[in-house]
Amino acid sequence: LDTSAEEGADKFFMSIALTAYKSQNVKVPTLHLDTTTHSVYGLYEPKNPPLLDENEVKEEVPCEILITHGYSKDHRKDCKQFVQELLVSSDGDVPLMFKAHSGNKADVAIFEERLKVLKKQFIDTKNEDLIPKFIVGDCKFYNEENLQNCKTDSVNWITRVPDNILEAKSCFKESNKNNNWIEHIYADEKKIMYQIFNTEKYEIKQRFIVVKTDYSEKRSEKTEQRRFEKEKKSLEALQRRFEKEKFSCEADLNEIIHKKFAKLV
Repeated sequence: LDTSAEEGADKFFMSIALTAYKSQNVKVPTLHLDTTTHSVYGLYEPKNPPLLDENEVKEEVPCEILITHGYSKDHRKDCKQFVQELLVSSDGDVPLMFKAHSGNKADVAIFEERLKVLKKQFIDTKNEDLIPKFIVGDCKFYNEENLQNCKTDSVNWITRVPDNILEAKSCFKESNKNNNWIEHIYADEKKIMYQIFNTEKYEIKQRFIVVKTDYSEKRSEKTEQRRFEKEKKSLEALQRRFEKEKFSCEADLNEIIHKKFAKLV
């Protein structure tokens, strides 16, 4: 236990997992990386770290995670939490790597850290042949440092591009404009439509795929309906205000209406 603690639990877990992968001939063309949070009850006050002598060399040693408040994915803001990171194979969802993080650790930071050490861990355990060709992650995976690390290590990636990315907005707008959807029907008769766009961001060539389903269309309709109702209420409130005010001429009224509408747009 002392030896595994010194080496780090995540490295110890991966060493055992890689042995199982080889024994059971688990294929790893694709690895799926994700995090989740676990809420806990109790105070979990952090312990004071041991005091070091001024002349003592401060070596990097494994430390306990901090159970604290953070972004709660299970909507329990009242509880402290810790973050679980898990890496599994596409072949049977077999766990390859598990690591616990402090409750306030951001997904972006975790993904960046994982890509930096993942290749090294494969090499250290003499399992370079298991280095994956694809990493699959959620939208937090999509940032410049992660993509540049993947490019350096010749690892491809699949993720959902965040909605606030300018290129994603452009592809989405173009897909609605040209209406060149490719239709695909699954065995269970579920239908999806998609369009493919070749683009470049962070000096990396990428392929964006815009997907439309019956569910996404219904969700979009509900969103547009809520937006319509909100704008309608704003305009009705503005109308009631104008009805209570007096204007010296029609030109003054038109000028004020123009200014008010300019703020709403």
